[in-house]
Amino acid sequence: MSPPRSSRRLVLGLLVLMIAGCGGSSSTAPTPLSIAGDWTGTWQFVTSGVTVTDNVRATFTQTDTATGTWIADGGATGQFSFAVAPTVSGTFTVTQVKVSGPTCTQTASLTGTVSTNSMTLSVPAIASSPQCSWATNNQFSLHR
Repeated sequence: MSPPRSSRRLVLGLLVLMIAGCGGSSSTAPTPLSIAGDWTGTWQFVTSGVTVTDNVRATFTQTDTATGTWIADGGATGQFSFAVAPTVSGTFTVTQVKVSGPTCTQTASLTGTVSTNSMTLSVPAIASSPQCSWATNNQFSLHR
């Protein structure tokens, strides 16, 4: 005795679905975002109500996390650190040698967007101390 027609159709339909699920295009992982190397651009910030723009150079190394060192023409230096993705959040460190008094260093949070050819990193606020006050609305626009 053979199985009823509806059972054969069900089995045939399941086989078609299984075969269709196995074929077709294979999905591949997206190409990792590579930002290692040298970058140039600007650092724009607001100090005493005045918007200032300084030229900046940065060099990034990369594993899963990007670590970059930067130097501005005005003398400030620092580091960036964030997990590499199109949208980033991480840390920012700035060091500025004062004409008189201590060398000031502070770390703050950063956010931004990154591609293989450009990045925009924002540091809205850096905590100040009695000896060291920092600019606000820090914006780095970098490109290769």
